[in-house]
Amino acid sequence: MIIKHRFFFLIAFFSLSLQVCFGQVREFSVSGQLKGITNQTLVLSLYHGDQMKVIDSVKCDKDGNFLFILNGKTPYGMFNLAYGKAFSDQNQTYQLQSFDLIFNNENVRLSTSISSAFDSMKVIESEETRLWYDYLKQKEIYQKRTDILNSLLQYYPVHNKFYEQTVGEILTTQKDFKDYLISLRTKNAQMLVASYINCDFPLIIPQNLSQNQISDYQRTHFWDYVDFTDSMLVYSNLYAKKVIAWFGLFNNRNWDKIRVENEFITATEILMNKAKLNPAIFDFSTYYLFDGFDKLGFSMALCKLASFNTDESCSEKQFSDYFGEQINSYSMLGIGKIVPDIDFVNNEGVELRLSDLKSEYVLLVFWGTWCPHCDALMPKIRDLYNEGLSRSKLDILAFAIDTSKTAFMETIQKNRYNWNNTTDLKGWESPVVTQFHIFATPTIFLLDKSRKIISRPTNFEQLLRKLKTII
Repeated sequence: MIIKHRFFFLIAFFSLSLQVCFGQVREFSVSGQLKGITNQTLVLSLYHGDQMKVIDSVKCDKDGNFLFILNGKTPYGMFNLAYGKAFSDQNQTYQLQSFDLIFNNENVRLSTSISSAFDSMKVIESEETRLWYDYLKQKEIYQKRTDILNSLLQYYPVHNKFYEQTVGEILTTQKDFKDYLISLRTKNAQMLVASYINCDFPLIIPQNLSQNQISDYQRTHFWDYVDFTDSMLVYSNLYAKKVIAWFGLFNNRNWDKIRVENEFITATEILMNKAKLNPAIFDFSTYYLFDGFDKLGFSMALCKLASFNTDESCSEKQFSDYFGEQINSYSMLGIGKIVPDIDFVNNEGVELRLSDLKSEYVLLVFWGTWCPHCDALMPKIRDLYNEGLSRSKLDILAFAIDTSKTAFMETIQKNRYNWNNTTDLKGWESPVVTQFHIFATPTIFLLDKSRKIISRPTNFEQLLRKLKTII
């Protein structure tokens, strides 16, 4: 899909108040030793959900010692320190190995070995990072213990003495871990790490619940410890992971796509009603879900997501500028909406209106002669159209977002697009493009005879599946 304007996701960094020492901006450091590497480049990045913004890169010495200097303007949050052999993908560079740390206006100094970075991690300086790794290691121990104990239960009958002892041990393990977490969060409530622990807090499920009860419990209590008023959640990868896990509760490999999308709509409604408490969380959630639903071709889920974005007060201006057209497209012209009528002159010079097309269904396609994705899609539609589809059943109006009449005529003649083709040669400035909130090509609407949208397929396969159900 070709986007009208190529936007990169803009990571919103908050400008922190300068910490002044004798009239100069205070500096902080991220330093330490990575045992096992020599003279390699290290990359320090700040998380913003599933994205990372590179802050700086340095080269360690022959013993793996490194030093990053951060000034008082550096945003705080969860950072990723990457090392090892790099590789590139789609103009981005990735490191093969990395670990996380928390920067919150304090020096960070640590030591670890690249052979087992997590297990050998020693935090020498930075209370935030030290507490984070203490928590992660306690969580790992807790999960291993409960996994082992739960696996034992399947080999014994419910009323067996060993079964009862094992359940008791599980309950004790759960209580001990929960008490540890509550104590950790309470003692450090004003620290950034407490916010991240709340977001990462594993759900502790009561024993002896049926599978359906477990599912209900997970959906009911999944967000219990997450503070949706805390904007700093997006300055980590934890909230993004949490969202993925949330939608995992509404998915099943045995369900068809329609069932999954309906479940995702339910999950979206629950999540967005919580996320709207904070513009930063709300905006990130909308961006993240929009991107995922768009890739999945979940048009109904996109419409549900768009319904939360009709009130501008919920969203920061920066986000609205970025996603405004996309959100408008799905909120104003979603499934069940009536599309505006279009006055057009087709490629044979005949003046028509969209409402003049009397077939049972109309396929309205916005495309461009310059669009490679359209080059792949349009011939497939042509072949389908020429395979004996009755014109009384399906007609096509293809609106080219072009500025060159020569390119337009040559393309439709060369490819034998023998349907109603039109263009006003105004490109993206076309009033029709604006009226239909088109932000990308190709964009497809499948309409019934009353011009009501019955489908918004994002690719040929989705279009073909829908047509098979109605024609």
